[in-house]
Order: sequence, then C-alpha cells, then structure tokens
Amino acid sequence: LTPEGIKRDLEVDREASIAPRTGRRLDRGIIALLVIVLGWFLVDEFYLEPRSSDPTVAIERQKPENSTDVERPDVQPPVTNSLAVLPFQSMSSGPDDEYFADGLTEEILNALAQIPELLVTARTSSFHFKGRNLPIPEIAAQLGVEHVVEGSVRRSGEQVRITAQLIRASDGFHLWSNTYDRTLEDVFAVQEDIARSIVETLDIVLDEEKLAVMRRSGIGDINTFIGFQKGRELFVAAHDAHDPRVMVTAIAEATPYFRETVKVAPGLVAAWLYMADEPAHVLFNIAAGTQEANYDGEAQQALETVRHELDQAWEYARPGHQRDILDVERTLFQDNWVGLKEKLDRALRAGDCPRDNWMTEFAMTLSSPEMVHRFEQEQM
Repeated sequence: LTPEGIKRDLEVDREASIAPRTGRRLDRGIIALLVIVLGWFLVDEFYLEPRSSDPTVAIERQKPENSTDVERPDVQPPVTNSLAVLPFQSMSSGPDDEYFADGLTEEILNALAQIPELLVTARTSSFHFKGRNLPIPEIAAQLGVEHVVEGSVRRSGEQVRITAQLIRASDGFHLWSNTYDRTLEDVFAVQEDIARSIVETLDIVLDEEKLAVMRRSGIGDINTFIGFQKGRELFVAAHDAHDPRVMVTAIAEATPYFRETVKVAPGLVAAWLYMADEPAHVLFNIAAGTQEANYDGEAQQALETVRHELDQAWEYARPGHQRDILDVERTLFQDNWVGLKEKLDRALRAGDCPRDNWMTEFAMTLSSPEMVHRFEQEQM
C-alpha cells in the first residue's frame, strides 16, 4: 500500500519505502499500550481509593420505583473469619510518627494475611477509612467483614506504647484488647504478639509453619518500613503531575526508598512493582515522543529494568491469582508471547484476585471477543 495506491513489492523502490517508519510507529504504539496497562495496574491496585467495582467496597443500591431520593450504600454480607485492619492512629506528633503508625498497621495486616483460614481486607480498602470517623459497624458492613482491628501508637524517644483491639462488628463488643509498653527494638515482637492473639481469639490453630510464614511476611526493620511509607507517599503525589517528564522526576525520588526496602524485605511484592513504574514511564515517554532519550540505549535499558522488576515481583508473589496476573504482566514485556492465552485464562479465573479492570486492555489488544465477553460477565 503506497500513497499512489496498491503496488507489487517488486515495483516499490526499497529506499523509498515507508515500511520502516510505519514499523517504528507500530513499535511505539505497542510499547505505549503496555506501559499504560502497567501504569493503570499499579495505580489501580496500590493507591487509588476503592471504587464501586471493588468487591470489598459498598456499591449503590438500585432504588425501587416508590423509594425516596435518599440513596443508601449497599452492604456486603460478612464472610466467616474475615477482618479489616484499620490504620492505627498516631497519638504523638514527631516527624516520622505517622509513618511509623502506618508501617506498624501494614506489618500486622501482612502477618494476618498469611493465615489461610483468615480473610483479610487489602490495605487499599482499609486505608480508605484513614482519618474518617465512622462507626465500626458501618465500616465493617462496607467491607463485608465480621471483625475489625483498630489501635493507636504513641512514641516518646525510644519508648513506644501500642494499644490494639479486636472488635466484633455485629454488636461492637471487644473480643480482645491489650496495651504494650515497649522499646523500639521490641516493636516487631509486639506486632507478632498482636497478630498471634487475634488469630487465636478467632479459634484458628497456629502451628510452627504458619508462625514462620507470618514472621517472614513483614519488613522487620523500623527505619525501612518508615522509609517504605515515605516512598509510597511520594509515589502517590508524583502521579498527580500532568507533565510526563515532571512525573518521572518525581517518581525517581520515591524509587530509592523501595530499593532500600527490597534489600531488607525482598519478598515485598509491592516494592518491586513500585520500582517498575519509573522505567515504564521513561519507556512510554520516549516511545510517545514526549521526551528525547538522555543517552543511546536508554529505552532498551528501561525495558530491561521493567522486565527485571516484574520478574522479581512474580518470583516472590504467593502462588495463586496474584502470581497468575503478574505472569501475564511480565510476559507482555517479553519478546516471546507463546503461551500468553493460557496465562490469560488462568488470570481471568474467578477468585481472590486484585482488581483486574486492566484485563479488558489485554483482551482487546489480543482481539479476543471471548476474553472481552468473559471479562464483562465477571464484572456484572
């Protein structure tokens, strides 16, 4: 196909052919699509506020014809042995105290999430209620859980006081509570004791294997998990920038925190995914022409970095739906897509997956009406 019409290949002067230019445009388009998909997955999974499509968040109820204009949120039926860990309140005003409280909350949440018999609401949903003074039953109803964990943290020098309680949402009664006065060095023993006490209160048997998994799930270092919270805050703020180049610069400020995190806790999948975001934006900007490469081979290096971070995230992900989704994600950035359909089939299975709105992007990319139809059915 030429500007003058359709011609045989033999009739076209190779030096005048525009095929290389169109090929490069196609390459840029594919790279841009992949980066957009990765960016949406990161944004949607790790820091957007819960939306109506999230199964853990309330949806609007359809009003009967004779109803008033007052709309009430629907509630999720509570699941047996389910709980949400709300952000612990910082009772002191030091520069890092709120990061410390958030980090402690996340450590407890991660430890509890390792117990197969216990369904724990994701961090995104729990932290949606940070700073919101809502009744516990209302929060539990929106999240569809039986129990809620809440607490507070007060730091003074090397001393820390941690208060935690397990509340039954149906009647607001405290099933367990405790106050710990410890030094900072003992904090990790306290978080393990809190998680262990909660599990035992819910009549879940803890063996040594489960305890070992719980201990391996956290960051385990005070400065590191404070740094991780700072990095996450910078990461979220960076995505508010409208200029793609400004966004990359801002994300780059957060990345060192995540690199320090994986040195201490290499199994923290979220940190690897956050690190993949910076090179992904660089790759997108170069492919879209919004910035020039700073040096020869920058785009290729960015692509290799994305591949490495996604491979690491997949390596450390727990077997199951999260790993299946990450397998699709990392395959899309490889040269060989053999077996991608089978991987998509596994990732599209119903289950306890993170949000998968990005699946429609993959299905459309592969021009698979069947996958698009399955995606739409699962979202209904």
